[in-house]
Amino acid sequence: MGLFDRWMESLDYEFQILKTCSRYQSPFSSCTKCLDSCEMNAIVLKDGKPIIQPNQCTECGDCIAECPVQAVEGFYPKRRIIEHVFIAEEKPPSIKEMLGYYQTGVTSVYFHNKELSEEWKRFLKEINSKLAQLNEEALMIQFELQKQEEKMTRREVFSFWKKGAATTVRQMAPAKWRFNHQNLELAHYFKEYQFKEIELDESKCTLCKACEMLCRKNCFHFSETELTISAKTCTGCMLCADICQEKAITITDNIQRASTRIHHLYQKKCSSCHAAFTSASHVEEECVRCKKMKQYGSFLG
Repeated sequence: MGLFDRWMESLDYEFQILKTCSRYQSPFSSCTKCLDSCEMNAIVLKDGKPIIQPNQCTECGDCIAECPVQAVEGFYPKRRIIEHVFIAEEKPPSIKEMLGYYQTGVTSVYFHNKELSEEWKRFLKEINSKLAQLNEEALMIQFELQKQEEKMTRREVFSFWKKGAATTVRQMAPAKWRFNHQNLELAHYFKEYQFKEIELDESKCTLCKACEMLCRKNCFHFSETELTISAKTCTGCMLCADICQEKAITITDNIQRASTRIHHLYQKKCSSCHAAFTSASHVEEECVRCKKMKQYGSFLG
């Protein structure tokens, strides 16, 4: 390891949750991906927002991989790689992480022991199922290695995830190296596919546009005549579904060819107040205001 690498690894840093976290964007967010991934329970909610407790954090990096909006800052964990072979350790990486490695040429996993753990068996079954859906070959398993083993440094991991990046120095901040979180998005590696499906219940949608305003992946776009939904960049933060008061949006895991759904918007005249309004449903006859008034009036008695 060179002097520069030793200096970089000696920098004082702590993992932290950035303000791009969906729970910082809206109090309606229900995302708990970082909490669920932390085996040390180092991440807790304070006033509804996640914070990392440094005294309990082991800097394993699992939360970085699991965060759907890349809002966890810190060093990504080291992985042992020999050419195109991933060296299996006690615990498997995340599915998202391995899919990223796969697209950069890592197509085999080496095991020291032919008796695989149940956790690794489940992992291989799931990753190969997803690779099949992506029309890719399954990960190969190896029990022998021909080349000398080497361990990727933090600097090399950065380069691995972002080839052709500017110099590492330009990614520096005072007393801290900031990992390039944005390159953990699978949309960068599987450009023809989407990993989520976004469904809209047109009969419930009120065209409030909250989904468009808060979606950081730009999955929603409103025009005067159409609502366009593209799930290609969706990472499943669920914020659009959480903030929708009408529960008109549903997000599900579904690997498929990337596509765009167009929902036509209709110009209508309210049957109650006779005012003009726009609706996502061609059978809607009342504007949102009149429907709400009837709904709350019925509720109040």
